[in-house]
Amino acid sequence: MSNATAPNVSIGYRCSMPLASLLHQPKALRAIRSALSSDRVPHGWMFTGPEGVGKELAAIGLAQALVCTEEPRVGCGTCAACRKVQSGNHPDVVQVEAEGRQREGGAGPRRGAASRDIRVDQVRLLQERLVLRPLEASARVAIILGADAMNPAAQNSLLKFLEEPPPATSLVLVTDAPDRLLPTIRSRVARATFAPLPAPFILVQVSAAGMTSAEAATRLAQGSLGRALAFDEASLAMRSELIRAYAAVEASETRGWLVLAERASEDRQHAAILLDALDSWHRDIAIQQVDPSLPIVNVGLELPMGPMVAAIDPFSLHRRCELVAQARNAIFQRNGMVRLQLERMFAGIFSADLS
Repeated sequence: MSNATAPNVSIGYRCSMPLASLLHQPKALRAIRSALSSDRVPHGWMFTGPEGVGKELAAIGLAQALVCTEEPRVGCGTCAACRKVQSGNHPDVVQVEAEGRQREGGAGPRRGAASRDIRVDQVRLLQERLVLRPLEASARVAIILGADAMNPAAQNSLLKFLEEPPPATSLVLVTDAPDRLLPTIRSRVARATFAPLPAPFILVQVSAAGMTSAEAATRLAQGSLGRALAFDEASLAMRSELIRAYAAVEASETRGWLVLAERASEDRQHAAILLDALDSWHRDIAIQQVDPSLPIVNVGLELPMGPMVAAIDPFSLHRRCELVAQARNAIFQRNGMVRLQLERMFAGIFSADLS
């Protein structure tokens, strides 16, 4: 089946490396290497952990190990087969992801209304490809990126596949939200868990990329190199401005939060920046309420944080967190109107403060 008839099932990758090059994930690598060395590679894997910590790279590295001709079950990264995986031209390695994720260029917050789900027809097409005999290697590998984006029909279709997998086939589900997958799927796959990356490592990488606010990006990333590298000076400045505006809003001044909602609703990216900023800001407040000596991520915003630490009780803070989560779900999962959802969120936050 040609790629021309399967636009949503691709074999292209944005980046690649052999497993040996994956850093700071010893637990996950031990699980993967143990399966490879014992020649007991599961038919189904689930790579879980925060976004941007190496799950996708590990999935690609696993694919290289399974098709490598020079170092079978290891992956040399340089042979013709490994290079084909790296360039996206290996016929026995298939990738599936939501169309919206493809357009956004990889892992990270999902924005936009286009095809946020992995649909059942994509999964069925994948299954059709996997039942065919390998063309060049001794095995076939399928990688589903953002597997939690599979809609219910797609998950049920995949479950049938996992119950009776084709021989010499490995399926890797890459997700930072495993709880969104069916329990029956989770029970039928082996799990490799990826941890947040060390802050010093992230700082070195971000500094090497030329970011002048590398320290701020590293703190905000909370262990995710992908997240840290996704920041830029403009988005970091916008985060600070939005947080300062939010902290300055008086509950009795409706115009204040209406203006803030209008500003953040210019596009979905601005809304995502606002909601992420509020999440981290509320987290910092909660940390300061428990122990002021603990580190916060919003460095440089201690001054406006002080009054809020004293004024917001834990119950109200929890309610604010819930309202932010509801707005995020309405905007990015249900394609709600951005401004309307932000206004509802702020109305819930500040009207409760008046009661």
